[in-house]
Amino acid sequence: DKYGFKNPTTGEVVVQAVYDRVYPYSEDRALVYRMGKGYFIDPVGTIKINLKADSVYSFTEGMAAYSSAGLWGYMNIFGITKVTPKY
Repeated sequence: DKYGFKNPTTGEVVVQAVYDRVYPYSEDRALVYRMGKGYFIDPVGTIKINLKADSVYSFTEGMAAYSSAGLWGYMNIFGITKVTPKY
């Protein structure tokens, strides 16, 4: 099965069902996976962040926690590291 997103009001498909896993939008970014790669997309499906992290959480207050090499840090909604992974 493949997944995408519909407009909750109109039911119109706004992001085609091409992803293997999708997570709900948070701060205009949705975490999606396709062919083993992770991305954050905007409400119309444009890839905004190509993830290189091992694990990542959705955005809260403009930041998303992510792990790299077993250490955790934070990125902003543009994918720029704001807290270098060190914890």
